[in-house]
Amino acid sequence: MLYDMQDGTLDWDDTIEERLEEVDDLLKRAYCVGALVTWDDLKRIREIRDERNMIRYCKAVESGCSEREAGYAFM
Repeated sequence: MLYDMQDGTLDWDDTIEERLEEVDDLLKRAYCVGALVTWDDLKRIREIRDERNMIRYCKAVESGCSEREAGYAFM
């Protein structure tokens, strides 16, 4: 991730590309449910899943859903 200290911005193109490459690499290693992966890979997969769920939850709350309805993002 490239952070420009001068104006405090991120270079989103590089950031997105890095994330896509990371997810693609993890998907190659964990190609199906039950695939054998290392603990580090499993931990990172779960971190990405939890991050995506939190994004879904925040977007649902921002759009006017109740907390209960937004909680379905974690299911």
